[in-house]
Amino acid sequence: MPARELIKAQQVSVSFEVRRAGWRRHAFQAVRAVDLTIGEGEVLALVGESGSGKTTLGRALLRLIEVSAGTIEFRGQLITGLAPAALRPLRREMQIIFQDPFASLDPRMRVGDIIAEGLRIHGVADAAARAARVAQLLAQVGLEPEHAWRFPHALSGGQRQRVGIARALALNPRFIVADEPVSSLDVSVQAQIINLLYELKEQLSLTLLFITHNLGVVRLIADRVAVMYLGRIVEIADTESLFERPAHPYTQTLLASIPLPDPNAKFEPVALAGEMPSALDPPSGCAFRTRCTRASAQCAALPPPLDKVRGGDAHSAACWHPIQF
Repeated sequence: MPARELIKAQQVSVSFEVRRAGWRRHAFQAVRAVDLTIGEGEVLALVGESGSGKTTLGRALLRLIEVSAGTIEFRGQLITGLAPAALRPLRREMQIIFQDPFASLDPRMRVGDIIAEGLRIHGVADAAARAARVAQLLAQVGLEPEHAWRFPHALSGGQRQRVGIARALALNPRFIVADEPVSSLDVSVQAQIINLLYELKEQLSLTLLFITHNLGVVRLIADRVAVMYLGRIVEIADTESLFERPAHPYTQTLLASIPLPDPNAKFEPVALAGEMPSALDPPSGCAFRTRCTRASAQCAALPPPLDKVRGGDAHSAACWHPIQF
């Protein structure tokens, strides 16, 4: 991991209030006491099933959602509790690529205006310079100059996501959250977008939080992987270490579900036992214990801390009975 930290989250929790049993209000924690750092120029993949809290955490890091507890630092500056006026200059440095490329683009605006919107809002350059920047960004994401005059409905899904990427890059941000950027695309288009993000990472030294439910798409692009389950980080390691030597049973199951690249191989997905428990009523102790074959009485009594495994490497897991290799 790079020595210089760009993002540092400490004991971050995010709670929401919902109605249950008529008008009764209940609070549930979508994110639970998460510690996370992202280094300058690093790509960290955040992986887990739907409902695990990945998107909530990503948006909390951008201050698009307020945290209920904990602190977030950006470039060493505390941004939790920062007033909107003080936060506004930092908005240029923190951007997001949304999951649905169609829903995230204004259908009434042309592509060029969509990409230039951030430049205009932040008063960057004049109209001519903004048009030149749009042309540069279109080329950078693999689109043609004439795409600037089209509306989103005239583009394919992959092209729309390229527009979303161009929009996120327009202000030369230092940190980008890519929230499931390929999940709504065809498999062949997914590969193209992943390759594009990898090329941009290399060219621009991007710092990226890549959120996905599919471990299979992160191996090329990610430097490290964090695995999330029911609001908690249950394992974090450099990519090769996590793929080759997973320590948490949940991670092992996710990896076993990745299809093999050999077309002649007989692939049978490994299904997790049962469903993810409700965040409104999580299990005691380790949240994964209700689906884990290694669970013991200790797992029901106390939530395991995220501790280092296998000596002095940067591999940590929250498990009382980690897998040993």
